[in-house]
Amino acid sequence: IGRLLQAVDDAGIADNTIIVFYSDNGGFAYPPRKTDPEGYADIPATSNLPLRSGKASLYEGGTREPFIFAWPGKAKAGATSDILFQSVDFYPTLLSFAGLTPRAGLKLDGHDQSKALLGGESPRDRVFCHFPHGNATRDSVMDGFYAGTYVRKGDWKLLRFYARNDDESDDLELYDLKNDLGERRNLAKEKPQLVKELNGLITDFLKDTEAVIPKLNPNFGKSTPNAAAPKKALAPDDLPGGWKNRAGKASVIEGALHIESKGADSFLGVGAGLSVGPAKLSFRIRAPQAGEGKVTLLGSAGGAEMLSVPYRTSGEAVWQTITVELNAKQAASILRLYLPAGSAAVDLDDIVLTPAQGTPRRWEF
Repeated sequence: IGRLLQAVDDAGIADNTIIVFYSDNGGFAYPPRKTDPEGYADIPATSNLPLRSGKASLYEGGTREPFIFAWPGKAKAGATSDILFQSVDFYPTLLSFAGLTPRAGLKLDGHDQSKALLGGESPRDRVFCHFPHGNATRDSVMDGFYAGTYVRKGDWKLLRFYARNDDESDDLELYDLKNDLGERRNLAKEKPQLVKELNGLITDFLKDTEAVIPKLNPNFGKSTPNAAAPKKALAPDDLPGGWKNRAGKASVIEGALHIESKGADSFLGVGAGLSVGPAKLSFRIRAPQAGEGKVTLLGSAGGAEMLSVPYRTSGEAVWQTITVELNAKQAASILRLYLPAGSAAVDLDDIVLTPAQGTPRRWEF
């Protein structure tokens, strides 16, 4: 940043240049992972205190960010402001500073805040945030990482988390940010009229913007989302494309390989034909429980493992793509794909083995 500002000064254009520093979300505050460097096992990457939670959360730690506006000779140096400003305001605001107007008929989500940034009044009295992502699993890891929408009007903030209550109704939380910036005291039950008013604003906003409203998936958490889908039974040991089944009962459902794991050390094996050097294996997998599997390379059938690389599934019963880097120190003739421990059944599809040299091999079922 310093070099950029120096270049602007050196070019003699500082008085006619607007500099904006902004973040798209709050700080990364997920719990430490096993892959974190030694010595950082108990230290989150970021602390957003006194704000609650962090990136991907609808609480203030996820959506309240720093915003610095600099325009020498125009904006007062060192001044601070508590106006409500949202990223959608940048477009009309910067257009105004440039002496331009939006195209005729263009519907803008943002407000022209040019006067407010130079010390005047702000035209904005509320902000909305719609984030139709997340679920109970992610919410348990990152507080507030759940599909929802919020409105802030003045010092009051109402969050609507979709179908989060036990009866699958929306969960409403109300906070007074002036006196409770950390969003610790939910006042929804104490102020029902205010909740009704703000919830109505959310409903109008969603309708006006034609926002997509998330709905519960009745098959979430099930290993086979469509139980009625036709199955194609496979031979106990041999699978399409030369794969050997040492994992359990296998069938093809809707073009994906479905395996009912027999337990620990369940794996699929195939001839690798890898020479020395970097290679990678990628595949799509769906597992109902989180767990760790591994990909191993063997010099020969029945031989010792010469390389073992772990991978981990999220356990959300949704498709995820895994890529495992394989750096073979010697030629490998056998590749084994071990299924994640803890999952009674998994689905696999689109397996691709890319060697250091030669053409990638792809398996689809």
